[in-house]
Amino acid sequence: MECHRHRWLETCYPVAKLVATYPTEAEVVTRYAPHEGPYAGEKYPGIYAGLGTKFDGTILLVENGVLYEKILLEYKTAKSSLKKRIDGNAHERLTFQIMQYLEVAIRYTQCSLVVVSNGAFVRYRNKYHVNFHVQAERLRNFAWFSMEQICTSPEYLRFADGLLGWLLEGLPRRRATP
Repeated sequence: MECHRHRWLETCYPVAKLVATYPTEAEVVTRYAPHEGPYAGEKYPGIYAGLGTKFDGTILLVENGVLYEKILLEYKTAKSSLKKRIDGNAHERLTFQIMQYLEVAIRYTQCSLVVVSNGAFVRYRNKYHVNFHVQAERLRNFAWFSMEQICTSPEYLRFADGLLGWLLEGLPRRRATP
């Protein structure tokens, strides 16, 4: 049991471990390896050796020693130097993180991704806020995926209330965003 609990706390997922379960290293070499260059053929696993995806934190909901839900946390901040549009590329890194979440989530009975972000995502022009919500809604079509972005005070409060309701009253965890 202790071995499982240690796994529950993971926030870093090495690429080699992720591909070992699907599609397997042998299949990765067969399907994706270039035919020439420093990572050609059997050398291909060297391109991702020692690399991984790290989430910023996790919250575990455990009931009677059984993992009910693992909530991965990803923190993203944005700013607008000109006070008109969001600067930088935090959103692009988040998009990749969401794709990695899809690989990680299937390792748990219930695994959610909560993107904790600042209010810049709703104060300045951008295409990311709406699209992150659309992606989250699409993921809800699959029982084992749940994603939400919180960036306003009411969303933070709903998220905290949902956790407290589950913890103190045994209620299903309420989402921070509808």
